[in-house]
Parts: sequence; C-alpha cells; structure tokens
Amino acid sequence: MRRSPILGALLLPLVALACESDNATEESILAPPGPSFSHVAITGCSFLSLGVREIIADHRIVVIGTTGEDFIQCAGASVGVTVRGLGGDDIISGSAFDDNLFGNGGCDVVFGADGNDFIDLGPGDDSGICRNFVAGGYGDDGNDHIKGGPGDDFINGRADNDLCEGGPGTDSYTQCEVCNDPNSDCGP
Repeated sequence: MRRSPILGALLLPLVALACESDNATEESILAPPGPSFSHVAITGCSFLSLGVREIIADHRIVVIGTTGEDFIQCAGASVGVTVRGLGGDDIISGSAFDDNLFGNGGCDVVFGADGNDFIDLGPGDDSGICRNFVAGGYGDDGNDHIKGGPGDDFINGRADNDLCEGGPGTDSYTQCEVCNDPNSDCGP
C-alpha cells in the first residue's frame, strides 16, 4: 500500500510492527509512551494503556488489550470493531456498528453501543463496582448477544431484542428479552 510522505511522517512514531495476519491492510499500532490518552485517527479508537495493539484486517478494526487494566473506547470507529481486553479490570466501549467485545478475565465493564453486538465478559466476577463503574455487560440499540461466563455477572441488554446468557455463578439480568440461564429468571 502506498502512503503519502505526510501521512507516513505522522504515523511513524506509532507504527510498531507489521501485522502478522495474512489478510491485513495496515500495520499494527502501539500506544505511544506516556500517561495520556492515545487517539489513533485511522481507527477511531482511543485507549489509556501502554501496549494496546490495533490492527486493521478484513475491513474490521481489532484492538488487543494488555494483561493489566485497560480503558479502550471505539466510539469514533467508522466500521465494526473486535476488542479483546485480555486480563485485568477493563473498561471497553464499542462503536456504532456491529462489534465483538471480549472482557477475557478480571472485573470488566463492557458497553456495546449501537449495532448488533456480541459481548463476552469471560471468566471472573463482572458485577459490583469495578474501577468506579457498575461492572457487567451492557448492550444498547441493536439486537445484542451478551454472555456472562464463569463468575457472578451483571447483564443489561438495554434497548431492542437482546439474548442474555449466564454461566456458572450467580448472574443478574435486566432488560433482556431472551435469557439462557437455567439458574436464573430473566426479564425486561
């Protein structure tokens, strides 16, 4: 892919390594050092963690968090995103498109935003207070599929027709039109 010299000069401090995916269309990008937000204009995602990687592949933005606490928000993305929080207590917010959002361990807060989102909180207790937020998975406009996983989880489908699934542990639900948890009653 040919880039203009101006764009190349702007991206040079951010480019970390070539994407390992065979179908990638851009480079992986790491957050620059420092305690402030990093906003990568290409993807529309920002994050407050050192070591977060972004990849553009198959017309989709993929953001991979760290094993520590991550704050990843992709409200400015122009396509759907896949975000993997890995370990740690993460706060993740998707785009206005169809997203795949994974908490992957820790006490996570995952917001789907608009679009038909798939949210998987992963293992760990995703309920109670986590990093000053009520932990759990939150859908929004769109028909969302929200999975709790092992541990005690809070799942809020919010608007539209949402499928909410629990896992081992004590899960609580609100605004879920369809519930798949033999241990709990789910309702609007």
